[in-house]
Amino acid sequence: DAILAVDAVTGSRIWEYDRKLPASIRHHYSVAKRGLALYGDKIFTVTSDNAVVALDALTGKVAWETSRGTDGYVANTSGPIIANGILIAGGSCQNAPYGCYVTGHNITTGKELWRNEVIPHPDGEGDATWRGIPFANRWCTGIWGQIVYDPVQNLVHYGSSGICPASDFERGVAGMNATLAGTDTRWAVRPDTGEIVWRRQLLPQDNWDQECTFEMMVVDTAMHPNPNAEGMLAANPNIAERKVRTLVGIPCKNPVFWALDAQTGKFFYARETFHGAQNLYKSIDPVTGLASMNQEVVYDRPGKKISYCTSHSGGRDAHVAPAYDPARNIMIAATGNICTDET
Repeated sequence: DAILAVDAVTGSRIWEYDRKLPASIRHHYSVAKRGLALYGDKIFTVTSDNAVVALDALTGKVAWETSRGTDGYVANTSGPIIANGILIAGGSCQNAPYGCYVTGHNITTGKELWRNEVIPHPDGEGDATWRGIPFANRWCTGIWGQIVYDPVQNLVHYGSSGICPASDFERGVAGMNATLAGTDTRWAVRPDTGEIVWRRQLLPQDNWDQECTFEMMVVDTAMHPNPNAEGMLAANPNIAERKVRTLVGIPCKNPVFWALDAQTGKFFYARETFHGAQNLYKSIDPVTGLASMNQEVVYDRPGKKISYCTSHSGGRDAHVAPAYDPARNIMIAATGNICTDET
């Protein structure tokens, strides 16, 4: 968890922060650090032992730190962000016997102000979609991707990943259409309170580690999706907006652009990067945006052989972020388009 400050003119070292980590860390995903947060005269990070730390940018000394849990299961790779004066951090729980969470912290003291878990508890909203899977077995889902803040609407946008184990058969819900609320879901949240303004599941019944946790961009654009465009999976026929604040991007490994109303989560369109780029979706309702998955590639029995696109390597993955050109209103993204045969 080393952080190094270097003189930009000479390249000489100014200071180094090197955290001493406990031996109780149980995950393997914190080695890759994809970002720090900068605000005022402080640098903010989430350490491999799940502490949020503020460093003095001039000296590297710890200004404050606060623990988010000491069981050793939670990692953070994308780093925290600052939204309306609140520090917000997600987490990866891919080795944890529970689902993960997003936390909001006081920027001056580090005090935790709110915590949003991604997996519903028994009798909570969405519990029925798990078809009786014990809560203790609802584990792994996290928010390890990039968090986006929209200062105009004062909304934080983030997405959750899939579930472990990946197979319907191993989960004991084969043939039960367990859509698994909270997994592969987009969330819009007030940064100061953690209030969930809207949520939308993009990929239910994830058997393929598609992890819809990557960033989506906020773009002001006219919205009139063409239902006949190549690769269009669903286009809302009731959309004819002169200009609307849109949340758009490839949020999952699956190579599908999604466009939603940033303020409400209303569905605009879902479009493959090219026709036939993936075979996981059976259909997407053009009005509601609710997706049904292709049961031919669901792991519902031992020994079943499937061929699916894209694999757990993507489509897109964490190593390549998209870009947006406002002059041409074009989004540019790199994808791997990797298919796989598995049993």
